[in-house]
Amino acid sequence: MAQKQADLQLLAKNFSNPGSLIPLYSLQCRGCPGEAKGGRDRAAGNFASYTDHEPQKAQKIIIIMPNSLKHMQPYKNLIFDLGEVIIDIDYRQTIAAFQKLAVVDFSTVVSYSAQNPVFDLYEKGKVSTPVFFHELRKYLRPGTTDQEIEDAWNAIFQNFAPQKIELLKQLKTRYNTFALSNINEIHVASIDKAAQTKFGETAFANFFHGAYYSNRLGLRKPEPEIYALVLEKERLKAEETFFVDDKKENIEAARAFGMHAYQLTDRNNLQGLLAELKII
Repeated sequence: MAQKQADLQLLAKNFSNPGSLIPLYSLQCRGCPGEAKGGRDRAAGNFASYTDHEPQKAQKIIIIMPNSLKHMQPYKNLIFDLGEVIIDIDYRQTIAAFQKLAVVDFSTVVSYSAQNPVFDLYEKGKVSTPVFFHELRKYLRPGTTDQEIEDAWNAIFQNFAPQKIELLKQLKTRYNTFALSNINEIHVASIDKAAQTKFGETAFANFFHGAYYSNRLGLRKPEPEIYALVLEKERLKAEETFFVDDKKENIEAARAFGMHAYQLTDRNNLQGLLAELKII
């Protein structure tokens, strides 16, 4: 048995039917007599505690917990953003590529933190690729070809790290795994090609149990509807779901749904974050 001490004002709570709990641990309360019991509620599946003495007198609580419970993992579902989480991207590279074709400062058209509304529409599948090209030509020199535009747009992709792909494969055997990405038709084709040529998969989506792409949903993060759609379609409980993204606004939106959401500020620290949370 391992001991863990927690400074809590009131952990013990009266339950009318303590018999409905599956005993998992006991609580020894300083400052009040007796012992509180704790366990998993059979009906709700939640951890709870109960007592038949006076919990309001408890100042400190020592939780006596089996090692098997100590290491229990609260996450059943893992949702990953793609860019800067799974796939290394660099907006500076795509801006530089477009700048060679542009008649304006292209960083005013698209960047990591802001972009022309046509990019949002393209990511939501509201405009086609030909319309997207047509809109971009307003900022490009005459005669720029479709292939030049596509190549400049794909210059954003820097690396598909094999260790991250292996990590996804391992996680897929232990959790329900999903991708949730603001993406567009050209980039879906590009990452699918990378999956085929680099890893022998027919589509990048195959590294997950499900892949939710904004251009196919008509929604994009941080719109609340996109989170609701994934949770509902996959029948996920938000409190059992881990979500990681590189952008703060997307994390805040996920937390509003009750998900355990984390912002990854260093794309090289994904494994470190998962290890810290005992997901791996």
